[in-house]
Amino acid sequence: TIYCESEEEIDDWDGYFGWAGENTVYWGTTGLHGSTTNGFEWVQNCDDTLRIVKYTGSSTSLIIPETINDYAVADIEEKVFSKCNSLLSIEINSCGKIGYRAFEECNRLNSITIGKNVSSIGNYAFYNCKSLTEINFYASNCADLGLYSYCFDYAGNDKNGITVTIGKNVEKIPAYLFYVGDSAKAHNITNIIFEENSSCVNIGN
Repeated sequence: TIYCESEEEIDDWDGYFGWAGENTVYWGTTGLHGSTTNGFEWVQNCDDTLRIVKYTGSSTSLIIPETINDYAVADIEEKVFSKCNSLLSIEINSCGKIGYRAFEECNRLNSITIGKNVSSIGNYAFYNCKSLTEINFYASNCADLGLYSYCFDYAGNDKNGITVTIGKNVEKIPAYLFYVGDSAKAHNITNIIFEENSSCVNIGN
């Protein structure tokens, strides 16, 4: 594992360090890292927040912690919970960023809560979560997703339908949040509920 303070990959990284591609590289980190007793492995970002980089636990119901060792948890790294088939429900309340394919193919996951502080959702974040029946979306300042994000492709197709609840303080549903590029990969959203006194005034593309 390589820890780099640079926020993004250095030009010609693999050209200078041919071995880099064989190692995990965490950009924008200090090198301080550790784990918790319930299975979260973390690294420290350069702004003194933490990034969850691996999960080795087996809980059925998880709440992403707001802090670890008094440091705020800011990010979920890519693929952290990928194919974690113990998970039935997940709550992401204070964490800002959900990484690329973070929860893909969690085949038993049926409930997701995306909390108010989530500001970024990576491509394919909940891809092929076939047992999904409930999405609670409370992120009031979440960035638009890209055209090819496919965040919920195939979701819920093993069940009778997904109910999406939009929190009352959500003013905008991010662009492409539920976009499906190919009908063959469609999610199974059947019901959308806006909480009472909803402030939503904008539904993205």
